[in-house]
Amino acid sequence: MRNSCLLVLLLALLIASCGTNLTNSTPGPAMLDQNYTSADGTLTFNYPSGWVIRESEGQVFLATSEPLLASTGSAATVTPGQFALGIIVFPAASVEGLGAEAGPSDVASAFAPFLAGEGQTAGDTNPPVFGDPTAFTIGSRRAARIEGTSGADQALLIVLELEPGLFAILAGGSAPGELARFEPTLIAIAETMRYSSAEATQSPEATAEAGS
Repeated sequence: MRNSCLLVLLLALLIASCGTNLTNSTPGPAMLDQNYTSADGTLTFNYPSGWVIRESEGQVFLATSEPLLASTGSAATVTPGQFALGIIVFPAASVEGLGAEAGPSDVASAFAPFLAGEGQTAGDTNPPVFGDPTAFTIGSRRAARIEGTSGADQALLIVLELEPGLFAILAGGSAPGELARFEPTLIAIAETMRYSSAEATQSPEATAEAGS
């Protein structure tokens, strides 16, 4: 998966979370009984049955409903009970200001201003304001989370180190008061993520052809 510089779509996803405030208990993660493999074969992960998914220009988008998935490129509404998620994978060294030694918190700090609309024309949108990143682990891998608000709305950025210098960014948006409801599932999805380089996933025939 390559960083295709379409992070504006993730911005649209994050600023699309608004609705009626609800009080919910915090459940465990949903059952992840579906498997997804990216078009280039490099990224795999599990996700819940009933969620919908599409890939566009090197980014993966998931949502709890088809109408919400279709609206991730615009300032649409995430209604109560729904959740939207965008995923990209990239090497830290490809981002200005981040070196190969960067950790998840560094990546979160570098990307949060972009997702908050810094240096962009957001029109009538209300981009999220993020706090400071918090380091933690997902399984045995390093990660960081950084939460944002847009008025009363909620957004969550989770950065997972897939391998040294290579990171997955998972940017989720929910209706206000519902982030805690979906975060366990978001983390569970991240825990199932596995990455293989494009070279490693080539067939022997393709590798031989490329070398001819």
